[in-house]
Amino acid sequence: MIKYGFFHLPPPMHGSAKIGETIKNNFNLIDVLDISLMDSISNHGSLTLSKIKKILYQITFVLFTRFNSEKIIYIPSSKGLSLIRDFFLIFILVLKKVKVYSLYLNTKADESSFLLRILHKFIVKNSHVILTSEVFISDLLGVKPKQLSICNLGVNCPEYIITHQNLSKVVNIGFFSNWYVSKGIDDFIKIINIVNRVNNNFHFYIAGQTGDLNKNDIITQLSRTDNVTIVGPVYNDFKFKFLSSLDLLLFPSKDDTFPLSILEAMSQGVFTISTNVGAIEEILKNPLAGICLDGSEYITSVIDILNSNLLVNKNQIIKEYKLRYTEKKFIDNLSKIFSK
Repeated sequence: MIKYGFFHLPPPMHGSAKIGETIKNNFNLIDVLDISLMDSISNHGSLTLSKIKKILYQITFVLFTRFNSEKIIYIPSSKGLSLIRDFFLIFILVLKKVKVYSLYLNTKADESSFLLRILHKFIVKNSHVILTSEVFISDLLGVKPKQLSICNLGVNCPEYIITHQNLSKVVNIGFFSNWYVSKGIDDFIKIINIVNRVNNNFHFYIAGQTGDLNKNDIITQLSRTDNVTIVGPVYNDFKFKFLSSLDLLLFPSKDDTFPLSILEAMSQGVFTISTNVGAIEEILKNPLAGICLDGSEYITSVIDILNSNLLVNKNQIIKEYKLRYTEKKFIDNLSKIFSK
């Protein structure tokens, strides 16, 4: 069975850190190396002295640790500084004849530079690769890994199921992600402003952490704020209480693979309207659970849907979540892969 883990751990909290924490809590690991380089969501992508120190520590850890041919679960990146770091760490592990399981949560290596693509190919070739969906096989750039497995992600969520009996009075519509343009925060604001040109029964909630925009930026861009609540970061039980209070989640992401936000919303019976990036179309393949739209037509299509009195069956959405995306299913499938 797996004995070491190389992955992000919170803080800060984001999708990769959440999965790392889940693996740590469900497997009896000898040791875990936190490979996160970020101190906070806001310094994502920037090169700092703190990040360089972390990389040097991580390389030192791998060089001087006796792994005794144990199996390792690694959650690599596929672009930027993190990919270069991943290459060096996995290169050392290969020299030590360690069996590496690379669980890819971000697979956009095809958008990287020539050099980064070469490094990505080395990692794939020398790993037992685990992808979250078959749609990402093309991101392996034609390289055959030692072993290829598919394992959908899953989340552990309590059920609150707050249902609004009279949607003619108010419909709660939420945004639930970090406030990056790549996650669609700008599109969500545009939708609010378009909808608010006329009287309506919608109340909009914006949950998440500061990214490209902060709270003041969002307030400045809104044409009116009387039907908008900026919730900010939501964690643990409060997160699920927030989600269960929604009737509709808008997730206009431009850059995602297998977003946990949608799985968490499904667990509370929240209907999701998202974009067809990554594996989102696979997640929302049951039209009773949500709708997947082309990104270029997202805003206009959402406006049309909001004007159509959408009916939602929360119990059916929760059933779909339990069928495919619980944390237990994710861990059980990982265990089967590790045992091969």
